[in-house]
Amino acid sequence: MEMLSKINNLSVAPRKVRLAADLIRGKKISEAKIQMQFLTKGVAEIILKALKSAEANAKHNFKITDTDNLIVSKIFVDEGKKLKRSRPRARGSAYMVRKRTSHTTLVLSDSLTKSTSKNNK
Repeated sequence: MEMLSKINNLSVAPRKVRLAADLIRGKKISEAKIQMQFLTKGVAEIILKALKSAEANAKHNFKITDTDNLIVSKIFVDEGKKLKRSRPRARGSAYMVRKRTSHTTLVLSDSLTKSTSKNNK
């Protein structure tokens, strides 16, 4: 059983969100919450909010009372829209500034699901 939480159009670059997301992948939800509470990155609060949302989805939608056994099985960050702005430069030219956004998907499950990989023989 998988519980899902999404954050779309987050105005933080995906590269920055992936740094925090990699820290909690495969951990229990209680450990992941503690990790995000003490992380000094600004995006940690947003990921903590997504963790709490996924936990609330598990309690409400799937009637799971003991959420301590839930594991962050998947968390991935995709690139969203780029807002294109320009900065004035010398001699009347302009410099393109791309303000990047990201889409984050967090999946909780009862146990860690291992992906099957092909053996190289």
